[in-house]
Amino acid sequence: MNTNFENKEDLSGSLFVGSNSPPVNPIGYNGRPLAASKMEELLNRLERLGFYQNDDPSLIPTLKKLSISQNSPWLSEKSYQLQSPDIIDAEDIWVDKDGLIWLENCFPKARYCCLSREDFYESIDWGFQEMQPILANYGVNLSSIDARETFEGDYFVTLNGVDYLVCPGEMNSFGVYVPDVWNLAMGKALAIMNNLLDEAKSLEKIYVVKEEDEDNLYFAFLTPEMNELISNSSSVKDEDKPVQVEEYFANSMPDNLPTSEESITAILDSFLGPIPDRITQNLEKQALEKEMSVDEYILSVIAKDKPHVLKMLGFDQLTIEALKIG
Repeated sequence: MNTNFENKEDLSGSLFVGSNSPPVNPIGYNGRPLAASKMEELLNRLERLGFYQNDDPSLIPTLKKLSISQNSPWLSEKSYQLQSPDIIDAEDIWVDKDGLIWLENCFPKARYCCLSREDFYESIDWGFQEMQPILANYGVNLSSIDARETFEGDYFVTLNGVDYLVCPGEMNSFGVYVPDVWNLAMGKALAIMNNLLDEAKSLEKIYVVKEEDEDNLYFAFLTPEMNELISNSSSVKDEDKPVQVEEYFANSMPDNLPTSEESITAILDSFLGPIPDRITQNLEKQALEKEMSVDEYILSVIAKDKPHVLKMLGFDQLTIEALKIG
């Protein structure tokens, strides 16, 4: 097992105020004692904000010790070495005969999560069903979940009767790198979840933490205060710091991907329904003046006057801002 931890804090005698010796090393920690002390302080502050609210209180001391040993607030599903563990067996946690602690889930539970981008894309409704109990912790109730694909190849997920575009059909065209398709669908899905959290007036928002490879993506539900604490902490490695969904997936759409008239039409039809001929004629005139298609013109108007509608349909903030300019 690798016990060489990165990003260890530099020790400086001037930092030990009121004592001639550094803080005591927590059990199982092989790094610098000051770094361990600062990580412990961060975890304690996060705990007071409800960071471990979904975990069994009896497990929290062990979870915090594991985080200190790894110099990270995030615990992924794998084995950890820790002397004198406080628990023997619990849900999603067990200790083997060699004393290794095995986590069969991400912790903190229902706050730090992992999804396979490939599995999610292959079964979008399954992905949202997997997330349903976690979202419920933060006030989002999904009474119905379904997915459908249009003739043009657009992938929609239907949540509580509302259609959200997850992946436009042109992303399924020949020559598009498959992991890019997975990535786009995951980015759209997380943006949809954030919109649902916002509508539920939840304090939590989803942030991307890290990717293990082209498939597995780790993300977390954080309040603004939790995000600020972790982002500004010198104890947390840069690669473990949360990133906003819009920022992380900003370049997920290939630059050379053409706009799909069919995709736009599918989105508008799902919201507006059939448009009367006399209104269509007026829209065609205004769109012509703007050198835009009718559908693009309608989207730009909605983006300017009712951006929440586009959020509901699964558009991320960057796309909405681009439509406003258009």
